[in-house]
Amino acid sequence: MVDLARDCGTALFLIDDVHFLDYRRHDSTEVNKHIKALTSLIGATFVYAGIDCANSGFLNEGRSPETRRKSQVRWRVVRYEVGPFRGDTHAQRSAWASLLHTIERKLVLMRAPERMLSGELAEFLFERTHGSIGILCPWLRDAAVSAIESGEERITKALLEQTPLPDID
Repeated sequence: MVDLARDCGTALFLIDDVHFLDYRRHDSTEVNKHIKALTSLIGATFVYAGIDCANSGFLNEGRSPETRRKSQVRWRVVRYEVGPFRGDTHAQRSAWASLLHTIERKLVLMRAPERMLSGELAEFLFERTHGSIGILCPWLRDAAVSAIESGEERITKALLEQTPLPDID
């Protein structure tokens, strides 16, 4: 993998869901060792994403609070907190609408009207998800699947009201 990344000139690695690494399990410890080796051997930027990484096993390598300072990973990364979207200002509401517009462009629904999400549904989507992408994306995915299965091929408020919000713990 190292040779392939070098040969391809890979400059960026994106690794998602690092919060699922459970350091009580041997395989998670091995994954962590592998990630550390890759970062040392490949001249690329590594971006890790996960939920509550500050307290997860990833940044602490499964260590107790007393020994976390010894974690090699914690000192190799710069941590950026990303919270839910906010809707207090015009700029924040515009950012939310822009996100919804981006999602609209990626959805393949044959009867989707223009601005299906970023128009009239934007406020409803924000209220239901509290601006959380972690809730929004799987909820919209489930609604899109229902829309395809029903032949409706569009996401409506009625469909969203019938689609349960995902349970993200």
